Amino acid sequence: MVPTLVNNTPPDEWLTTTEVAKRLGCHRNTARHMADAGAFPNAIKLRRDWRVPAADVEAYIQQQRAERSRE
Repeated sequence: MVPTLVNNTPPDEWLTTTEVAKRLGCHRNTARHMADAGAFPNAIKLRRDWRVPAADVEAYIQQQRAERSRE
């Protein structure tokens, strides 16, 4: 279980890799690999899986949109 408050993020704002994958429209393993690669700077690993702040996922989505609009 996610600690009650980590990095000033309430527990209900932490996402599993499955939830991240749904938001990004990718497979859960892809979301896990992204976390491993550092795509979500405030993500924490709990045992074998990751917990990612929703704000990190939203920031990633915004960054991808900005990069696409520059092309």
